[in-house]
Amino acid sequence: MTRCTDHGGWWHSYGDALPEWFEMYVGLESAVDHIRHYNAELVPGLLQVEDYCRAVYRVSSTKSYDEIDQQVALRMDRQALLVREEPAAPQFDVFLNEAVLRRPVGGRDVMVKQLARLLESTDLSNVDVRVLSFAQAEHAGMMGTFVVLGFPHRQEPDVVYLESPTGALYLEKPKELTSTTSSCEICSNEHSTRCGRGPSSPP
Repeated sequence: MTRCTDHGGWWHSYGDALPEWFEMYVGLESAVDHIRHYNAELVPGLLQVEDYCRAVYRVSSTKSYDEIDQQVALRMDRQALLVREEPAAPQFDVFLNEAVLRRPVGGRDVMVKQLARLLESTDLSNVDVRVLSFAQAEHAGMMGTFVVLGFPHRQEPDVVYLESPTGALYLEKPKELTSTTSSCEICSNEHSTRCGRGPSSPP
């Protein structure tokens, strides 16, 4: 796994705003060609608008406003990953619990902007957003939020990333990978609705 991280990456300029346990993730993220992300509570960081991101950090952090500003800036810079040209931007498959769309994080106005951003992101050919509705009973994502990172030409095994407020786990064992990737496939094939702007929607 460490062979995929870039020890001279742009993110090192953020210093202490980037926890050591997350620095590895940002390095891995920069090397992938496929990201699969299920989230039960929040819009993934790569698709967040700035005000939504700031609201999330303020409610979940004891850091100062300056430190939060740094973390928000880091997250906004990471979003360039989805539109980079060389190497090609990774495929980003997102699965969201319907609650993510219903909870007005940051207030109504912020959430309107955030939902618009989600729809806008689906205009990118490499971004696919799906929602698991409340009407769906039990489903494969119920065990919690996870990210699966896949690498070009399968030069490295997939990595499953699990995050908590104070750290993260990186899973690589075949049994762990099989269980998580199966959850993604089930969500994609049977239990989710694709988001996007229909042909009659305004540009």
